[in-house]
Amino acid sequence: MKRRILAMLLVLSLVLSLAPMTLAVGEEKSPDDPDYGFTYRFVTRDTIEITSYYGYEAEVAVPSSIDGYTVVGIRSFHSEEDYSTPNKFVTKVILPDTVTYIADDAFYDDDDWSSQTHSELREIVLPEGLKTIGERAFFHNEYLQKVAIPASVTEIGKGAFAACTNLSSIVFKGESTLLHGGAFGARVGYGVGSFAGKLNELYQN
Repeated sequence: MKRRILAMLLVLSLVLSLAPMTLAVGEEKSPDDPDYGFTYRFVTRDTIEITSYYGYEAEVAVPSSIDGYTVVGIRSFHSEEDYSTPNKFVTKVILPDTVTYIADDAFYDDDDWSSQTHSELREIVLPEGLKTIGERAFFHNEYLQKVAIPASVTEIGKGAFAACTNLSSIVFKGESTLLHGGAFGARVGYGVGSFAGKLNELYQN
């Protein structure tokens, strides 16, 4: 009987040791690690989405994989999980080709200027292969200056780039991106096909 119990305990400990983590433990990363500052959660058994970036780098290149798991989405790029406080150190973000979506409110910044922390993001490099940009994804990123939308992007959510008052360069690499209401602010309702490619001209007039 004792042998049977011991065998069961050994099997259980082995199973637990092989089980994947549900969250990256940021405190175990050092600033020299390429994935320092990121937390994540699982999308599938082999893929993850970023849930925060609490590092101190001005230019952040998101790795295509962390701890052996492929990064497929950006759930949030705020400085803490489950909070919408922007990381005030980040001025440029480069996303890997593995990322296919940016979720609602991923880079959201509160437009209430009584808030103590606001986004300093000036440039976001979007990858070929990105498919969707969620609602309010970059809302009120007031210092954001330019963005190039890959041809692979099929839709941009409502208010995704609204209140980005310094966004002066908007380039669409394709002509089939669906823009939901106010995707780039009140001046633009929505557009399909060639209309999207004319968006930069609309902003210049």
